[in-house]
This record gives sequence, C-alpha cells and structure tokens, in this order.
Amino acid sequence: MVIVIGGASCSGKTTMAQRLLEKYQIPYLSIDHIKMGIIRSNPACGFRAEDSEDKVTSYMWPIVREIIKTNIENDQNIIIEGCYLPADQVCGFEEEYQKFIIPFYIGFSDSYIEQHLDDGIIGHRSETEYKSLDDYNMDREAVKKANHIQKERCKRYNQAFFEIDTDYNKDLEKAYEWLDGEIREKKALSYNGKQEYEIRPIMPEEYGVLEDFLYEAIFQREGEEKLPRDIVKNPELRVYTDDFGKKTDCGLVAVADGHIIGAVWTRIIAGYGSVDDQTPEFAISLYPKYRGKGIGTALMKKMVEILKEKGYEKASLAVQKDNYALRMYQKVGFQTIRDTDEEYIMICQLNEK
Repeated sequence: MVIVIGGASCSGKTTMAQRLLEKYQIPYLSIDHIKMGIIRSNPACGFRAEDSEDKVTSYMWPIVREIIKTNIENDQNIIIEGCYLPADQVCGFEEEYQKFIIPFYIGFSDSYIEQHLDDGIIGHRSETEYKSLDDYNMDREAVKKANHIQKERCKRYNQAFFEIDTDYNKDLEKAYEWLDGEIREKKALSYNGKQEYEIRPIMPEEYGVLEDFLYEAIFQREGEEKLPRDIVKNPELRVYTDDFGKKTDCGLVAVADGHIIGAVWTRIIAGYGSVDDQTPEFAISLYPKYRGKGIGTALMKKMVEILKEKGYEKASLAVQKDNYALRMYQKVGFQTIRDTDEEYIMICQLNEK
C-alpha cells in the first residue's frame, strides 16, 4: 500500500506524513530529500532546487513512479509526500498497481491564504523539517496560483482534494477520516497474494466460532461428498469445543478486515491426537480462501511460543497422511511418533524435562 500526499508548497504534507507515521507505523519518504540528494551528489544533474515545479517534476516523477511500483511489488507500505506528484500521472498506473495506491492532495483556499499566509503558511513551513529555499515564490498571488492549479488538476483527473479554508486542523480532519476508510480497504490487499491480518487471543464471546472452525479442520478429499456440518456434534468431535475456556485451554484467532478468518486452539483431551493427560492437543483451521498464505503457519508458531511459556513439555496433533497441512506441521517442528492406517500422530517438543 502506498499513500501519496501531494499539494502545493507549504501545505503541510510533511507534517501530515509524520502524523500518519505515528498513527499507522508506516514510514514516509519526502521527495524533497530525494531531490536534494540528487542535486548535492551531482550538480550537473540537469535541474536546480530553484527551478520551476514543472521542470523539477519532469526529472523527479520517473524516479518516484518506480519507487511506488517497487514498494507495491514487495508488499511494503510507505507514505510518499511532496510537490512533484502530478495528478495526471498518479492516476495513470496500470490497474495491478493502482489498486494499492491511495492518492490525495491538500491545499489552501484564497481566503485562507489572504488571512494566514504570513503567520500560518510561511510561519509553519519548517514545523517538521527546515526549509529555506523557494522563498522567492511565497507572495500571495503566487501561492494562490499554485493552489488553483493543484485544485483544478485534481478535479480534472478525479483525485481527492482537501481544501483548508478556515481552521487548518479542523479542515484536515476530513482528510484523516477519509484516509482511515481508504487504509482499512487497502490493508486487506496484497500484490503478491499475501494477506494482511493480525493474530490475537480469542475472546470468551467468540468461543462459538470454534465449532465452525472445527468443521473446517476436518480433512475432506477432493471429489468426495462433503460431510454434513452437524458432524461436529458427534461426541468424538465435541471434546474439541465443548465448554471451551477451561484453565488449560488456549486459543488464538487470525483477524482480517475486522473478521475472524482462522483459529488455532489447544486442549488437554482424549482426542484423535492425544498422547497423555499432560499434553495439549492442537486443532487449527482457516476458511478456504485464506489458506496457502502463511497464516496457518503463523498461528501455529504463535501457539507454540505460548505453550512453551506455559511450561508444557510437548504438544500433539493428528493428521491424515495425505493432508496438505502435514508439511506445515513439520515446518513448525512436529515429528511423527506413530501412525495408523490413515493418520500420523505427531508431537512438537517444547521444553526439555
């Protein structure tokens, strides 16, 4: 996900990027820093800091464009802010990239410039980073023109534009509220098929979902008739979920976009994978569309960490021999200790005696 913050000079883009860094823990990149790095490392680079915005943009945009694409291709989140983000180009990425970009622009109304140019706009221009260049372009009419151009371009290319008209902070709250919604939507996407999610302890009011995930945990082979969902009511399966929440029970859920998408839980029970009355047995599953994305492995590893901290010597599970999840269990550290005609009984050594 790439958040692109554009706008005329001194509109508060860097300050907003800093605030978003603190809120979302997403790093930001200032195009001005790249610009000055290029100029200082190569005075013959073809442009100067005091050149027109259009001229600098012609040099900077190709670089920034490829930085955006590289971040998306690597499933990395970043905020990019600066003046050199032409609205017609920002909206012109191929669809495979565009859906991961959140572009918006901020600017000032004429009335705000009239009232606050000296004390508000120029006075706060070095609030986050020191700026001493382009003072030549800070007279009222030049600032108005720059903001008019930015606003018109956003309108023409259907880009979000937030105008500061009366109160700087209050007017920008609209941008933050809009951005919150955009970020929630984009966080569930991934260029490489990875899934944004969090793992947390299951809440008591969520124990009921374990019955659903117990059904998903049943290995059902391709081409075979699906088992009825009420099979989880059978006594040999109910031991995995009935009265969950006892002292030795432990459960985690994976959550994406506000919804539980997977669960792992352990109980000391007489289940299919039980080895003794001191060893917790694993149960784990995800909804089908979230499988194969590394979420199951992450759930297993987190649960193994928790059981180690609780002092258990080992953990166990049972898995059908042709179940694709076998590799995941082996990757986490489970080893086969015995087998039946159809299943392996596996344990993961947690702590030495």
